[in-house]
Amino acid sequence: PKGAKRSRSGISFHKTLYFRQLRFVFTDLDERLEKVAINFPLLDDLHPFHKELIEVLVGENKLRTALSRINNSRKALKSIQKDIFRKLGACEDPKFAIKIRGEAIGRIGSAIKNIDEALNTLIDAKIQLSKVPDFSLIEKTIAFAGGPNVGKSSYVKIVSSGRPEIASYPFTTKELICGHKRVGFEVIQL
Repeated sequence: PKGAKRSRSGISFHKTLYFRQLRFVFTDLDERLEKVAINFPLLDDLHPFHKELIEVLVGENKLRTALSRINNSRKALKSIQKDIFRKLGACEDPKFAIKIRGEAIGRIGSAIKNIDEALNTLIDAKIQLSKVPDFSLIEKTIAFAGGPNVGKSSYVKIVSSGRPEIASYPFTTKELICGHKRVGFEVIQL
């Protein structure tokens, strides 16, 4: 009859549905992994001070390995997508299309599971690096070093904008503290 909707064949429906679902999943994963990789600065472009901080807090090789594994995983996922789409395109049976979709989900899960350690390394690195104060490499800088309980933190707190924790027992300050002091038209970093 005229105006009646034609129903699609079972295979056409499954193929269309799975192509759409999997295209979304693969694209979303690739975008998320790309964000993870590009949110870290290029280590070769960093100032030596920042490179040394990364080495001390995380380990430069460990960070490079984790970033490399993320990029390799993106390539593997693109290869999986190409293979799954080829199989799905050639499929002529709805039951086989369902199996191909299941295979895709399993392979995606394995690829993500393989980068679990790399993702945890990057998360830990981001947490460690976020705790480090932002030092200017251009401003004049005075660094205070000395034995425990001699008043380094107290002095920085009195003369600058830095707000370190101060207590009457040694080893209260366990991280770098940064403060600033304006002297005339210059800013000195303490």
